[in-house]
Amino acid sequence: MVRARALVWTSSGGSGTFDYLSVVERTDDGSVSERAGAPLGDRVHVRHAAIVDGHVVVDTVQAGPEDASCCPGQKMRRTFVLEGDAMKETTTADQGRLSLADLDGDWTLLELGRGQAVPAGVEISARFEGGLIAGKAGCNRYTGGIAAGETPGHMALAGPLAVTRMMCPPELMDWERRYLLALEGLRKFSFTAGRLVLTWADGEGVDALLFGPAMPPEEDEAGS
Repeated sequence: MVRARALVWTSSGGSGTFDYLSVVERTDDGSVSERAGAPLGDRVHVRHAAIVDGHVVVDTVQAGPEDASCCPGQKMRRTFVLEGDAMKETTTADQGRLSLADLDGDWTLLELGRGQAVPAGVEISARFEGGLIAGKAGCNRYTGGIAAGETPGHMALAGPLAVTRMMCPPELMDWERRYLLALEGLRKFSFTAGRLVLTWADGEGVDALLFGPAMPPEEDEAGS
């Protein structure tokens, strides 16, 4: 029998989205069933989740005492344990307020807008460090500053991006153009199941860039 943790969310069609932690089991015949579950709350963002020494440890961003439900800004580390057929929360540790520093690290773009997966052969990346963003936009490299907004998770470019001027095949340049336009319209950041979501807006509406953590070179080589 194989046991794993899963994240589940539901929406009733309104503004709320209710998140749950679920433990599922796969039996020898291949079937999967839920063993136990626990609610995480309304519009909770999951930065990271892992099983550590038999406990499920979930790093969340959720509404603090002064936060509006739309804009959670309190980081918490919540630990759960499976006891029989029930998931019980054993500890909750305050990790401080959400800030631009929580973006720091290397990320790889997975989707340029909902349902628009980045194809193989197109490399788009973002590295955040010390209030700066830099990376590869598909063909050229770019760099610029980012500024925090007044509400937790809100952000914007601090000025125009600096971009190199190489030329690549038209398909690659099109991905680059669309990505850089999205960065110009940055509005906020959040996390979902360990992935980074950058929300952007333009005159036609709102969409999102979905990033996954960049794989270290040695892991990438080992897995190729």
